[in-house]
Amino acid sequence: MEKIKSAICHFVRVPKLGYVMPNVCKIKPALFPQIYTNLLEEWNDPIEYARSQFNPRWVDCGGYCGYGLFDRGQLVGVLGVIFSERTIDGKQVKFCNLHNWVVKDSFRGWSVFLMRPVLRKHDYTIVDHTPNRKVFDISRKLGFKCLESGLRLLPQIPVKEFRKARPNLWATTDEHRIREILNPLDRKRFEDHQGEVCHSCLIFREGRYCLIIYTRVEEHWIPYCYVHYI
Repeated sequence: MEKIKSAICHFVRVPKLGYVMPNVCKIKPALFPQIYTNLLEEWNDPIEYARSQFNPRWVDCGGYCGYGLFDRGQLVGVLGVIFSERTIDGKQVKFCNLHNWVVKDSFRGWSVFLMRPVLRKHDYTIVDHTPNRKVFDISRKLGFKCLESGLRLLPQIPVKEFRKARPNLWATTDEHRIREILNPLDRKRFEDHQGEVCHSCLIFREGRYCLIIYTRVEEHWIPYCYVHYI
């Protein structure tokens, strides 16, 4: 069995049952190949997209990117976390974004153990932007509050019609042009989301602008853009 270098696990034996209970450990990006092969590959997410989610980028959090559920050294579950900080009303607010809460069927009863260390982070605002129905119901029982329960769909507007209606309004996806226009705070947000996953668009007119950061989604019957930040 391959030695797991990115996590140190301890197991507890229950004398009456003679069973070694699964244990939760912090995981690091070096464990990603095992995470993908054991748990994520069946979901058909592109490997580079999945890898980017387990690659800490914004906040120094000790180098870990989530929590793993291990049974006798074998990875059987994972909960990914992404740490970030934002300036809100002049104050620095720390966020912990949850993603990829995946546990093998035979260990589903231990799923909530992955959430325990997250719920102890009282100095963080913990968010989950894309829970499925089961995760949503479990999160509500754990004390999470629902901020929004729906999506607003905006159909595409033909470029010619857009320019007729707003002749002085311009838009660009050129990275160099966007950098030149943004103020320092928005430029940092823009740079933080550069890569193969997120894309940016800037709409501007007469010294004012609107920055939009989005992801292209093509897995459904019609492709669309999922907006993360405006």
